[in-house]
Amino acid sequence: KKYVGEEFKLDYRQVLFEMLLPYAKRFIETGLPTPPQASLDMTAAMHSANDVLKSWFDENFQPDPIEYRGLDKRSIIKIKDFFTMFKNSDVFDNLSKPQGQDFGLYKNFREKVNENVFLRCLIKKRDEYVNKSKLNSDSIVGYSQKSTDDI
Repeated sequence: KKYVGEEFKLDYRQVLFEMLLPYAKRFIETGLPTPPQASLDMTAAMHSANDVLKSWFDENFQPDPIEYRGLDKRSIIKIKDFFTMFKNSDVFDNLSKPQGQDFGLYKNFREKVNENVFLRCLIKKRDEYVNKSKLNSDSIVGYSQKSTDDI
């Protein structure tokens, strides 16, 4: 118990700092070691499996080839249209009542998309430019809806 209390932490924090100082220099120079790819894949799969929005997105949208991203109007999906598609999907119909209320309002849905680890990097904000065209609303760029044959 004496090694856990606040008094111990206050008394020995300088000692701990001094012990960690040489390692901090090495950390700054070399950075964190890269985790194994299997671990990264497993983490991504777990996040994706627990993420309703990401799972639905992966089922219904496909990345466009890099050279065409943003050139075709189909590769720019307005968040409002994205919300309408999600709300009309079977996935939305099968959500629990609290989840449905969470995703059912556009304001909440937009927050969920902006907080989503996978989707937030795909979003371009209103008034940003994509291939010399100014966006008039927040949009997901670089993905287009899969054809009904692919789904």
